[in-house]
Amino acid sequence: MLDALASVALFLPWWAWLLLSFASGVGFALGWATALASLSAYGSNYRVLSARQRRMGRGLALLSLLAVPVFAVAGIAGLVAAAWRLSN
Repeated sequence: MLDALASVALFLPWWAWLLLSFASGVGFALGWATALASLSAYGSNYRVLSARQRRMGRGLALLSLLAVPVFAVAGIAGLVAAAWRLSN
């Protein structure tokens, strides 16, 4: 299993893995900001929203909250791959 992960890490140079980690960090922050904004707008305007707007607000909040751990894992994996490339 370690050989398979090492072959994935050898796919890109170390600096590309760091760029991937940076982009994942930006996506992580954007996901949190989007979730916070959509939940605050959804909660404060709940009574005046139509049923369709409520579904859209709930969907946006859930999708952005689901994206946060995905970007976190991708960023950490990119850092590990960059460290692996630099050590070998």
